[in-house]
Amino acid sequence: MARRQHSAPATAGGETRTPVATLDATPQAGAMAPPPAGEAEQVQETLQRCRLIWDYALDIILFVHPDGRIAEVNQAAARAYGYSREELLTKTIYDLRVAETAPRVSVQMAQAEAEGLVFESLHRRRDGRTFPVEVSSRGATVGGQALLLSIVRDISERKQAEAERERLLAELQRRATELDTVLENTDAQLALLDRDLNFVLVNSAYASGCRHRREELIGRNHFALFPNAENQAIFERVRDSGEPYRAVEKPFEFAGQPERGVTYWNWILVPIKGTAGDVAGLLLSLVDVTPQVQARQQVQRLAEESQHRAAELEAALNAISGGLIIYGSGEEVLHMNPAAERILGVTAAAWGALSTEGRVRSLQVETADGTPLPSAQLPSARALRGEVVIGARVTVRRPDGAHRHLLSNAGPIRDDAGRLVGAVANVNDITPIIELQHLRDDILRAVSHDLRNPLAAVLGQAQLLERRLQKAGLSGPEKHSVEAIITGCQRMNTMIQDLVDAARQESGQLSLAQQVLDLGPFISDLLQRQTGVLETARIHAEAPAGLPPVSADPSRLERILVNLLSNALKYSDPGTPVTVRLALGDGWVITSIIDRGRGIAPEDLPHMFERYYRTAAAREQRREGLGLGLYITRMLVEAHGGHIWVQSELGKGSTFSFSLPIA
Repeated sequence: MARRQHSAPATAGGETRTPVATLDATPQAGAMAPPPAGEAEQVQETLQRCRLIWDYALDIILFVHPDGRIAEVNQAAARAYGYSREELLTKTIYDLRVAETAPRVSVQMAQAEAEGLVFESLHRRRDGRTFPVEVSSRGATVGGQALLLSIVRDISERKQAEAERERLLAELQRRATELDTVLENTDAQLALLDRDLNFVLVNSAYASGCRHRREELIGRNHFALFPNAENQAIFERVRDSGEPYRAVEKPFEFAGQPERGVTYWNWILVPIKGTAGDVAGLLLSLVDVTPQVQARQQVQRLAEESQHRAAELEAALNAISGGLIIYGSGEEVLHMNPAAERILGVTAAAWGALSTEGRVRSLQVETADGTPLPSAQLPSARALRGEVVIGARVTVRRPDGAHRHLLSNAGPIRDDAGRLVGAVANVNDITPIIELQHLRDDILRAVSHDLRNPLAAVLGQAQLLERRLQKAGLSGPEKHSVEAIITGCQRMNTMIQDLVDAARQESGQLSLAQQVLDLGPFISDLLQRQTGVLETARIHAEAPAGLPPVSADPSRLERILVNLLSNALKYSDPGTPVTVRLALGDGWVITSIIDRGRGIAPEDLPHMFERYYRTAAAREQRREGLGLGLYITRMLVEAHGGHIWVQSELGKGSTFSFSLPIA
């Protein structure tokens, strides 16, 4: 094989490069004798093939001198670097690669002597762009010169593929981390199963719900661990049909765990399909909704109970005889029972459609004395401002023209935080009571006037007859008859007075003419005036020195004392003493009447001052009286602003005490 010499190109410093032998099929003068004709043809054919490989190789082929100068290149190098072949032969390998990306040529030659050297480097094109290459180097001797043969392969696509693979691997790792985070931080219990329904993957929530460790589940068959024929049929149907299964609030009881009771779950069971479309496994998602279901069931129970209670309340409100109206915070009518509609003569709808002013105008609401009531003073309006109204008496004229007297109570409705959310008003028709009061007043006037006049005449004539009998010196049966008439008239007069005073006190018409009185002298004078009427010889008064005066009506105070003294004398044994004891209290003067009688039974004590009440002993002994004496006494004491009470012990007597305010 002949060698062709290149003319030596000049270097930058004027140095000429030694030409390098290149492959050539033409023999040169002075060369050794050619081989035989057959062998020459064979060599020529081999050289031709080598030339074709050299010219058409896709990889870059470089022959490089030990100092880095390029000795020979193929056309692939020209295409790769963007230089012509001639331009490349004027450069060094260091001009083509990025500095420090590969060993120096001399080092490569030393390392490649034995087995060759393969490494990666970064080369630069003519336009400045760089590209990665894989270099395979081996030492070679050409024409007696030691050269480095380098086959350079552009590995840009491989590097891009590797970078893409690394990116995809990093992305896959990131996605796996995200998925694991999601799996471990979701409330759902997740499990991945293969076609045979063996656990492949479970999250911690699933393992915890099963009360197993994760490693105890992986690889185990689901229904070998948790037998359930119904659920197994669902799993197999999804696997075989490829259709997902979903269930909401599916009930489930854990086998062997009766303490957990019935639980409820939201199911999602979906098939996982392979590339061929076949089902490779199943993904199970379970969410325990037992608390929500139990809460809803509790709400339903409470709602049913609330509806039941509301129906009961509605029935109760509708059944009561008094009118009841419930208002919202904006004066709207929330409820109005039939009694209220009947009393006011309007329907709930009509009443609710009116404003407060309209309600007052429609019923012509007035106070008890006939003064028009301002709308702001309507009991319901006051309650909606937070007031509590008790016993407000008004008169109304209903749409049907009837004039009615009403007694109303009203109060605010507040929520747990104390906010005003409405009001409730109670209305009672007291027209019949008012009419009865008027009738009673008429009767009392008749009793007070029409009975007292003839009674006064009888008493006057009896007293005149008594004086005439005394003058005539008659003391026989005639005198006793006259005394009986006088006593009967006095008793009847007392009864009439008791009835009148009781009625006046109850209607608020009892008036007092209070004065400053010294109780000690007042009682002494009273006892002197009652001599012959009461057994004053049995009565003893005790009063401490310096007792302050009281404020009292003399005639009413006399009634109080006479009632208590007459009872003490009547219900104690003849001849036993009765004591009137005065004492000073905190702002009060306390008067006590103490007897030595039989006492009062404990069951009678709470009722002693009730109207028409008479003890069992009095009823057995057929004692006279209406049972109004102590009732009137209490009314009179309370009218003075005082208080009355009794203490008694059977067999030892009783003490009646009352207090009057210091003047």
